Amino acid sequence: LYIDLYFNDDDGNSLGLFLENKERNLSHDFSDLVLHIDENNSMINAEGMNLYLGYNDLSGEFISLSSFYVASTVDSMIIPVGNILRGFQSGNYGDFNNFIIKTDGYLYNYSRMILFKDSNDDDHIKNPMIRLMYWE
Repeated sequence: LYIDLYFNDDDGNSLGLFLENKERNLSHDFSDLVLHIDENNSMINAEGMNLYLGYNDLSGEFISLSSFYVASTVDSMIIPVGNILRGFQSGNYGDFNNFIIKTDGYLYNYSRMILFKDSNDDDHIKNPMIRLMYWE
């Protein structure tokens, strides 16, 4: 099971377009992917879940860039992505299109993780987001 995550700013510009500017120095310590779990609609097994963050290369093969464990008691996740985004910015991973989060089957155990996504939320507080710190 997997989910595709696409990111655009309020003006409709994609994260990929942002990363094309090589003069932006992204902080690897302070750039994060933030995900909030909908606790009312999710059912994460007591043993938790293993998840992988990555992308599909040009041939369609999933390339894992990071892995993390999600406990059944977690309501949000902050995943460091500064180095990953710098890899896309430098071209080491190709052009950025989207992130993919994928389960592995070992601790999946029929868990169901639902992320908050509310297009009517003007503040976008709980929607998936990427927090970037950078300088030019």
